[in-house]
Amino acid sequence: MVFEEDIPQKQMLELLFPPSLDLKLAKEKNLCDGNEFSNEYLYIQAFYRKTFEHYIVNEIDLEKYNNILKESNLRFIPCDEVKQNVYQRLSKLGFEFIYLRNNIHIERLSKEDIELIKNEMKQNIMSEEELFDFIRRTQSEVLSQYDIKTGKPNELVKVGYSLDGRKIAWSNAIIFEIAHQSEFNDKGGYVDSKNEVAKYEFLENLILQMEQEFSEKLDLPVSVFLK
Repeated sequence: MVFEEDIPQKQMLELLFPPSLDLKLAKEKNLCDGNEFSNEYLYIQAFYRKTFEHYIVNEIDLEKYNNILKESNLRFIPCDEVKQNVYQRLSKLGFEFIYLRNNIHIERLSKEDIELIKNEMKQNIMSEEELFDFIRRTQSEVLSQYDIKTGKPNELVKVGYSLDGRKIAWSNAIIFEIAHQSEFNDKGGYVDSKNEVAKYEFLENLILQMEQEFSEKLDLPVSVFLK
């Protein structure tokens, strides 16, 4: 079920990177108002994101890793709301540190699948397993980044997820991101610079562990970025 608070504001879509949502394709699926995505598009996208996140927490143990950060003696601090990026604000996983980093391209769904979602939002008739089957069938199409040269899926292509080029992943990867904030004193310096270095080193090892475990479990490439 999708609630009003689940729906992104239209301007939030402009903050996504890479900016891969396809307005032209959305128009072909009658999911636009003029030259912008319609409210219906936003509702369907929110439904898909929420359903996918519900599916993914049943497939992999994200909570375990969120709790590792939450309970660490290194004092990881969740980001204040004003410091959260658009992906963390949109996430419905309910975790302080971990959120989904993929774009949700619901305009790529067939018209039949779009109608299926619209009917489900109205009637709520599908079982959990039926919803999960729907996600398994469509997730590669909806979450992948298409090859910019061909406009089609290409599992052999890597994609940049940041302007500085430091966040790179396979185009068909499931992507998560970890966000935390450092501790600063009144003078703007670190409260404990050694602890901040230790946090970074700890996260490097944790991310490698997460990527390996999740990739094996999902049988898909999984990348975990650090905000």
